Amino acid sequence: MKSRRRRRDQDIVKPTAERPRHGLIERATDRVVDSNGLASLPFRAPGTLDVMLRAGTISRPAHLAGFKFHQDFVLAALDPIAAVDPTRLPVLVLNGARTEALQGSERARAQIRRALAALGGPNSQLGACAWNVLGREMSLREYANHRGWNHRPPSFTAGILVCTLDMLQIHYDSRHHDRGG
Repeated sequence: MKSRRRRRDQDIVKPTAERPRHGLIERATDRVVDSNGLASLPFRAPGTLDVMLRAGTISRPAHLAGFKFHQDFVLAALDPIAAVDPTRLPVLVLNGARTEALQGSERARAQIRRALAALGGPNSQLGACAWNVLGREMSLREYANHRGWNHRPPSFTAGILVCTLDMLQIHYDSRHHDRGG
């Protein structure tokens, strides 16, 4: 048993010695299957929300709200390389008296628009934080530099993110209750 474990441990390709200088790394919790059907348990860098959840800075529901915003952002393809105008009016297909439900990326864009509206708009403190930190995955330090907050303590930017997550949690909870869920 020991020789089998030792052989498996030797087969693990570990991150380079320089990698930890760029931040925390850990084993992923979910296995990833490659194109050959081989499963692996890769290393990953935990995101801002994961670190804040572990530290007790945010609650599990706030973490989930931030994760939902990020998922919608990715599905909506709103990265800065191929960004769509988030303020444009959605085009709905009319079929008689009823409107077809939005699906896929257009549905995700509509959800991002509603979330940003709940945060005070895309140019508000909370909306910009959601867009850049949750959507574009900027670190808090990068976001502070982006906003010109270099002179403020790191806790200031973290506080903006906590407020953003709290408002998103309220927004998503109220949307869930409005649908009767």
